[in-house]
Amino acid sequence: MKIAEFILRMEIGGAQDIVKKYAYALQKSGHEVIVIVYTPKTNSIFEKELKENHIKTIYIGELYQLRNKRNGMALRFERQIKSMIVLYKVLDKLRPDIFHIHSELFRAFVWMPWRRWDTKLIFTAHNESKIVFHSKVNLLFARWLHDKHNMRIIALSEKHYKNLATIFGKKNIYIVRNGIDIDKFKDAKPGEVKKELQIKDKFVIGNIGRFESAKNHVFMLDIFREVVKKKDDAVLLLIGTGSLEGDIRRKAEKYNIQEKVIFAGVRSDIPELLKVINVFLMPSLFEGIPVALIEAQAAGLDCVISDNITDDAIISNKTEKISLDRDAVYWARKIISIHRRIADIDYKRYDLQQCIKRLLKIYES
Repeated sequence: MKIAEFILRMEIGGAQDIVKKYAYALQKSGHEVIVIVYTPKTNSIFEKELKENHIKTIYIGELYQLRNKRNGMALRFERQIKSMIVLYKVLDKLRPDIFHIHSELFRAFVWMPWRRWDTKLIFTAHNESKIVFHSKVNLLFARWLHDKHNMRIIALSEKHYKNLATIFGKKNIYIVRNGIDIDKFKDAKPGEVKKELQIKDKFVIGNIGRFESAKNHVFMLDIFREVVKKKDDAVLLLIGTGSLEGDIRRKAEKYNIQEKVIFAGVRSDIPELLKVINVFLMPSLFEGIPVALIEAQAAGLDCVISDNITDDAIISNKTEKISLDRDAVYWARKIISIHRRIADIDYKRYDLQQCIKRLLKIYES
């Protein structure tokens, strides 16, 4: 099969990570895979990894020039029109068997001649329905693609499935979890990471995620400040980047804990980094199915997470949910006193190979 995986941008993120994994696995299975990115390159690690693994990637935003150089409505309109025209030309040439959408950009797809191209449409909802379909116009376009072009819709969990079925009916709604390479996380060794980060003999609290409001880094610092009052050997390891990183750095300085907070940036050695963490902390305001949490549990970590995260994401008996109504002192006390136990982990649910098999059945249906 010729399979096109579509994503808005190839920065670091959960949906992008899934696109990358799908591309590797599907190409390895003998399929022709093309990743189509709507925006220009960002020089992210994910983009570099796609190139290193010889995944054909087309950046729509690199294939046209803008005449209007000023910011504003005229520039946005020109960009939208040119992006859709270029996307049409790319797809008309490719004629993929499968066009798998990982973005809510439905306005770009409703006018494409999918039947003439004999292309099947697949859409993965990477977030809750109320976020994906917050716009009535977006929902209208999605319903039209589902009803008129038989677009299959993939949910990431049972909860997502029920929400989507309420909107679209149960026809062509499926569940495919965000799979991970289980062995990579289960069998990883810390290597030289402790030496590099200078965290030998430290109590390491860690988080992986973009510095955006939904991840609740501000509250992480509140919690960590309380932990430090009881455990002077504690450090906070923050992996990722984002628009709020500067704010979080300044807040760490305000709390006078900046020497104990490690901003590790974007890393490609996540399995090794997880092995140096004692407690994985995720007090998110909302999440879809957080891949980072699945990976942390697969690595055998104790995890303390907010009760806003769905139970579908819990695969280990070492994961504890806490209400965000509880204050930072309560969270800190739970982290410090967390009961060490032998991990009982349900690896099968998020095994990447099983998820790929499920995905291919949908592609072939």
